[in-house]
Order: sequence, then C-alpha cells, then structure tokens
Amino acid sequence: MIEIGAVEIIGRNKTKKSFQTYLNPEGKLISEGAKSITNITDEQLKDKPKFKDIADEFIEFVSGAELIIHNAEFDVGF
Repeated sequence: MIEIGAVEIIGRNKTKKSFQTYLNPEGKLISEGAKSITNITDEQLKDKPKFKDIADEFIEFVSGAELIIHNAEFDVGF
C-alpha cells in the first residue's frame, strides 16, 4: 500500500473534508507494474509515514461512515 485517499460525501455531495497521504511501504519495493500505473517511485516514498503512524488519524476520519471502496477486491488484500 503506497497511498490512502478518501473524501467525505453527504447526501451525494462531496464536502470539503478529505484525507490523503502517501505511505512508506516499509522495505517493500514497488512493482514495475505499479510504477508504470502510478508514476510513483520507491525514492519518492522513502520519507513518507508508515501506515502505523497514520492509522489512528485515518480511522478517526472514517469513523461512523459508510465506506465506498474503489477497486475493493484488489485493495482489501492490503
């Protein structure tokens, strides 16, 4: 997992609240396929936070919300 992005939607309208961060993949190298899709490199992520460092903030953002996950079958595996 190299990025988390979320937006708040209420009544089918996007609010001004959002959450976005790139993540340090903690020693895992980004596959060539992922690099070609995202244009994100290992070098760009080396100084980004680890998931454990932002988990509480993200959970607070989504707390109590219904989640709609784009490409869920793929993403939930992470």
